[in-house]
Amino acid sequence: MDYQKLAEEFIDAMTASHPNHVPPPNINELSQGEVGILVYLVEGNKNNVSAGELSDALKLTTGRIATALKTLEKKKLVRRKSDPNDGRKVIVNITDDGKTFILNKRAEVIAHFTENLKKLTLEEAEQFVTLAKKFLLPSS
Repeated sequence: MDYQKLAEEFIDAMTASHPNHVPPPNINELSQGEVGILVYLVEGNKNNVSAGELSDALKLTTGRIATALKTLEKKKLVRRKSDPNDGRKVIVNITDDGKTFILNKRAEVIAHFTENLKKLTLEEAEQFVTLAKKFLLPSS
């Protein structure tokens, strides 16, 4: 295994253990909640998600979700529309710009962790990722 694959494995474990946690190198333009929403939509390959589902999945209040969605929509990273079956509900979809943005940020995070893992020997890096996954992921 190489350092980049180990970094990807580590980031996948971090994301799986806490859906809205993405290490933040140079991601200042978005809040952690906004990043969490984009990660949830992209990594879960989700379409037509309700704001309530986002709130439940990310463990954020509905008010925080509403604020984050308003900001993401202004930045053209998501689209919101009323649910045609229930006008009180909001349906969310990620835009192509949103997908591109979060996938580019993920690549930056992987590059960041790849460089940090290179401070270790390959064997140490493999051990680190294996141990981190034991802490982060539920045992099967």
